[in-house]
Amino acid sequence: MIMLIFLMLLSACDPGQVFYEPNQKEVKSIELIYYDNQKQKSFLSWVPNHFKDLKPFDFSRVEVIETLDEQVIEPFLKTFSEYEILNQYYAYDSPNKYSIRMTYMDDSFMIMNANSDKNSYAGYIGTYDEAGDVVSFMGCFSSIDYFLALISTYFDYEL
Repeated sequence: MIMLIFLMLLSACDPGQVFYEPNQKEVKSIELIYYDNQKQKSFLSWVPNHFKDLKPFDFSRVEVIETLDEQVIEPFLKTFSEYEILNQYYAYDSPNKYSIRMTYMDDSFMIMNANSDKNSYAGYIGTYDEAGDVVSFMGCFSSIDYFLALISTYFDYEL
């Protein structure tokens, strides 16, 4: 009986997985960026909801490393849609270092990030409006390999 209760408690802590399928017609560009964010803070736990603690995006901290050619956007989006995202998994209050920025036609954008320095899936996947204010938060990749594969497959840059 104790084991059953323990297993139920463990499964209640699972953030669940989601997949994101962006509409290619809504995507204007996809870039590999370096986001110099030395003020990034990690959360002690991915629960509870930390949405109010997420930080706006600071455009002055961005260096664009590479922009994907338009004909590569569709294959990138297809691959991205196959990767599991830990739903609402709050690891950090903002992205940091190497990230992928997907800009939409209305100039809002999504940031995809994982902690490649520590070879950790913990990262940040969220959407901002054109001014850099947080619109939504998805979570983080369920594997660091997903983030690294997107970069090594679609960008010429090596981490």
